[in-house]
Amino acid sequence: MRPTLIEALKLLDRELANAQTLYVCGGTAISLRFRSRPTADVDVIEPEVFGSLLAAAKRVAASEKGQHLGLNETWLNDHVGTIIKVSEVLPKDWKKNAERSGPLFKGQKLTVFALSKLDLLRTKLLSAISPDRGADAVQDLDDICSLSVSEDDILFEESWLMKADQFYAAIPSRSREFYQEFLRETVIKKIRGQTK
Repeated sequence: MRPTLIEALKLLDRELANAQTLYVCGGTAISLRFRSRPTADVDVIEPEVFGSLLAAAKRVAASEKGQHLGLNETWLNDHVGTIIKVSEVLPKDWKKNAERSGPLFKGQKLTVFALSKLDLLRTKLLSAISPDRGADAVQDLDDICSLSVSEDDILFEESWLMKADQFYAAIPSRSREFYQEFLRETVIKKIRGQTK
């Protein structure tokens, strides 16, 4: 999937009239930064000028090259915003954190950054426990393991989350106890299993 993503971003870069910066999470960030794995779309976080980007992305999808790549008209989207309220989940300096690792993609007009490892971990943990994830939660756990996070990272995350009351507004149907159990019983066990 990595070559397809890069090709799609190159096509988007050519379609843009002005310089744009995107911050991505989900499968795109995992695939381009940590491990190659299939993803159907590019999850954009808080795009500043999403209207013009969306129009350009639709033109890319409709083009002959876009069709050859198998892009649909929602291949670039901000659907993650329906799951994650960035201001409630990520630290205030999340953009700076993303930029520290350098861009995933740099074209003539388009620059793409991924969330930092710990910020991506936070969004993947939230995604994994979302009630509507179903079988996709297994992919989230695999993604968490591909981040090469340690038990200490998970425990730090637990510590942060236990203090972050605003985080729970994003997952009203889940309790602190459930989240702690999920971190300790599911995520840490999976990480331990990968390091043996």
